Amino acid sequence: MGATKKYQKRIWDFELMESHVVTAYSEEELEAQVKQQREHWEAEKQRRKADNLTACEEKRIEDLRRFLLRSYEKDKPAIQEVKEGKKLYPPFAFGKEEPVPETYLKMYKVPRYWSLPERLFPGLTERRRERHELAMEHYGRDFEAFVVEKEQAWEAYVKQKEAFERGEGEAIVNVVNEVLSALEAPENFIQEYDTTLDIQNQTAKILLRVPDMQELKWYQGYVYVADQKRIVPVPFRPEAHKELYEELLCQVVLLVAHRIFLYVMSPHVNVLQVRGYVRSIDPATGRPVDTYVIMLDITRDVLATINLELVQPRACVRRLDGIFGENTGQVMSKAMILNRASIALTPTGMSGLSPEKPLINLATIDWREFEHLVGELFRKIFRGHGVTISVTQASRDGGVDIVVKDPDPLRGGKFVVQVKRYTNMVPIETVRALYGTMLKEKATKGFLVATSRFSDNSRDFVRDLPITLIDGPALLAYFKQYGYENVVLDRL
Repeated sequence: MGATKKYQKRIWDFELMESHVVTAYSEEELEAQVKQQREHWEAEKQRRKADNLTACEEKRIEDLRRFLLRSYEKDKPAIQEVKEGKKLYPPFAFGKEEPVPETYLKMYKVPRYWSLPERLFPGLTERRRERHELAMEHYGRDFEAFVVEKEQAWEAYVKQKEAFERGEGEAIVNVVNEVLSALEAPENFIQEYDTTLDIQNQTAKILLRVPDMQELKWYQGYVYVADQKRIVPVPFRPEAHKELYEELLCQVVLLVAHRIFLYVMSPHVNVLQVRGYVRSIDPATGRPVDTYVIMLDITRDVLATINLELVQPRACVRRLDGIFGENTGQVMSKAMILNRASIALTPTGMSGLSPEKPLINLATIDWREFEHLVGELFRKIFRGHGVTISVTQASRDGGVDIVVKDPDPLRGGKFVVQVKRYTNMVPIETVRALYGTMLKEKATKGFLVATSRFSDNSRDFVRDLPITLIDGPALLAYFKQYGYENVVLDRL
């Protein structure tokens, strides 16, 4: 017969609510098996912890995907009021809490009244009364100051509302900013905002600073790695992370448009231009640069046709010809963004905003800004019908600057655009290079856009080819045709 196991020990894990009897032939073996069982329990607890963290992360991601819907549901009472003909206005909110006596009694450590001790020691009563008097004096001063400050805030609120109803520019901008400050965007998604107003064109222009995609840490879940004895996060695939980021961007801009149109019932705000950008450091210069990540223009009437309860945010923004994802990421300085998206207040600040738009000289603006502006023009030219247009990353290598994709089976295909800012005649070599690029990219059509003129040889070369040449005068005419009245081509 085999040897009998002489040693045994019952061990417990109260967190798992489990017990186990360990048997062994020797004390050494017993301790080894006890250690092994405890390690097994510890691994099980870590796996359960990883499962809990995964469940929390899944809920977090689900909340991110549904935050536009939740915000819209909160707004339903206000939406109903608007349907009934009521004009909404942000409610009065005073950020300070009203002082209460209990706070000051605790501050001065005023003891409670105890009859028996105070009868035995009369000095306790006097001390309690002194502290109570000091506490109430302090409370009275703070309460009076609170009332005065609240009354002043109310008067300022009433004056601003009256100015808003009169259509004064500064008051309208302040109300828009109040709406933005009350926006409960997740993940600290709106870090800064800036509002300007073009009263002549009934347009509010919103700049939102949002986090860079890499700043936001989202995970599929968590797993316990036994050989490392630690819980590690499982990151999203880059494509899925980018998709979630874009979805959140689209939800934010749609919510911004919804809230502003809901609460800013002014005839001076019928169009919104929302621009989201991220801030980073240019490694070449060490200076801050701002980068567009989403752009959306929308009117009050168009937004009214959208059911935000059922909409898919990314599909909605695409349908509205918004730009995000592969069409964004072009580095632009904040000055360039403001030049394109802002109108400055007049010196008085109360008589509306200056209708004068800053001139954009195609001959002198930054070369990358020039490409981006031409990209905007092509978006207007090819607006609708599912056409997508993207400005490629900066290269200056003679490659493709803009790509147009038209899904139409008859007239569509892939179009490539090269943008050249020349002062002299465009040489035929540049046109030949575009044709070579078309063959390489398997494009069905090419466009060569230049600020100068094309030689006769160049025009003869493209006569039987699917290439369109757009010279400086023609480019300027296109800009004027599509509403860019402030674009000029003046050579210095």
